[in-house]
Amino acid sequence: MLSAVPLERAVERIAAHMNASTGSIVVLDRQPGRTISAQYHAFLRGTGRGILVSDPAGDDETLSAVGRLTGIPSSSLGFDLQNATMLLSFGAPMFDGWGNPGTMNALHSARTFTVTQIDPRYSRTARQSDQWIAIAPGTERLAALSLASILLEERTIRERMRTSIKDHEQFTALTRDFTPEMTAGTTGITPETLRTLAQQLTRAAAPIVLCGADPGGGPMDAETEKVIAVLNILLGSVGRRGGIMVREYLPGMESVEHTRLQEIPDGSVGTLFIDGADSGYAIPWILIRKKLSTDASLVVSFSSVLDPLTAEADILIPAPAPFEVLRDVHVTSHSAVPSFALSVPILPLNENAVETQTVLRMLAEKTGNGTEIPENEASLKAAVQRIHDSKRGSVQSPADGAVTPVKEFSSSDDLWNALASGGLWTGEEKKQNRLHPVTVAAVRPDKQQQHDGLVMIASGYHGALHAAQLSPVMSKMFQETDLRPVNNTILLSPVTAQQVGIQHDGQAVITTTAGTQQVRTKISPAVRPGVLEASIGPSPNGTETPGHPSAPSLLRLFPVSADGYWRTTTVTLQKV
Repeated sequence: MLSAVPLERAVERIAAHMNASTGSIVVLDRQPGRTISAQYHAFLRGTGRGILVSDPAGDDETLSAVGRLTGIPSSSLGFDLQNATMLLSFGAPMFDGWGNPGTMNALHSARTFTVTQIDPRYSRTARQSDQWIAIAPGTERLAALSLASILLEERTIRERMRTSIKDHEQFTALTRDFTPEMTAGTTGITPETLRTLAQQLTRAAAPIVLCGADPGGGPMDAETEKVIAVLNILLGSVGRRGGIMVREYLPGMESVEHTRLQEIPDGSVGTLFIDGADSGYAIPWILIRKKLSTDASLVVSFSSVLDPLTAEADILIPAPAPFEVLRDVHVTSHSAVPSFALSVPILPLNENAVETQTVLRMLAEKTGNGTEIPENEASLKAAVQRIHDSKRGSVQSPADGAVTPVKEFSSSDDLWNALASGGLWTGEEKKQNRLHPVTVAAVRPDKQQQHDGLVMIASGYHGALHAAQLSPVMSKMFQETDLRPVNNTILLSPVTAQQVGIQHDGQAVITTTAGTQQVRTKISPAVRPGVLEASIGPSPNGTETPGHPSAPSLLRLFPVSADGYWRTTTVTLQKV
């Protein structure tokens, strides 16, 4: 149980642990690309054993996979959605909180690109896409390999592969074992459907293939991400307009790179700091626990709310809530150019809140780190100064949409005032260089997440995974409208329900290798037979009702693999 202590005492305990522990010092930065990300990076570099990590799942999975293949830092990659003509999405929630929702909906409404969604769920994105291709849960890699095998039948694709993939002979040989005829029985996708899809991709002027994490279900496995990255290389979509482009860094962020949480060694973390921002994606606590040192570890959370991760922390340092202090809006991966904006405070600062930079500065002093951590506003003004010094990009006014080049601002103070008034700075498009040949190496199709029997899929909604992300009014709406399922609810098809004898709005017990839990059942014809869709959603916000009893998150029932995969699991279902 948490107990109140003075800030100085909490900092002394953290500093003493950092000095005594031999494990790595890690910051989990839940919104990479902000100015505080650079401060985290500097602080960790000063420790000599620090690692800056990001969530295991996010909107940039495909960019990370392309980065690992090409050696290009993923933070310098972006999707040029404004010039794309076709998007093929393997499960990404494109129209349900992915990227910049306003931009995504505007582009789709303008019909600038078509969207094909490959998804085991009839999700909101599947419903709004131009085409939904249903797939058996956990077989996305097989479908991607089959798609590659079809693409390689095209002479132009084969020629591009010879110049862009070093081990193209090995990859070609691999795909011969995964023709659409050979995988159809497993994936549930007919050969005709995949061949038509391949034809659409090759005819599109600017296609992008991407995979996406489900906010509740987490990322694809690393091997699937790699195959999807290869599809982009085969299509020539990397390093060109309308595809995946190398973009300029936000000035001052050139050296700030993140490691994904699942990629750091198990049992290696001595001190973990959890950033107070919310990515909108779930993280199973078991994944974090695996990374902590078995000897002695300390978890510190900078948060304004008691969310599921903060509840597990040893020390909670209350951070300012949204709109209480000046902040920069984090750079997203969904543009070919960098951007910068300011969020100005509109609420009074809580008297107990402490700026994260203040704690970092105190820790640097007590541990002999030597890193200088400026105040929040000073660091933001320094970022604006760097943008002004670059003389690149322009600022769009929210009042009339007028665009002013940065070089026309006489001083950084004038630029600051424009941004503080709601202006948006965007950088300039970077000249694209020819992609250096990459090595794909072996792909392990035997590791694909396939299941025998009943399968449960974890799913959630971006920014609505727990009550701490919602206002009490929104939590009440979640409970009373059933527009979106809340926590501890499973959806199943009428066929599956009849087989087990389960009723709509009934109760059942589900069991996986990770545990057992009683759940609420809802029957939906949109769910595939043999599949349960588990809602990783908000619990009642301090209120328990007969229809929505308080219960642990269903996330705990999903085993987490070594590469951070937890999206699907085998399950047994029993009527209560």
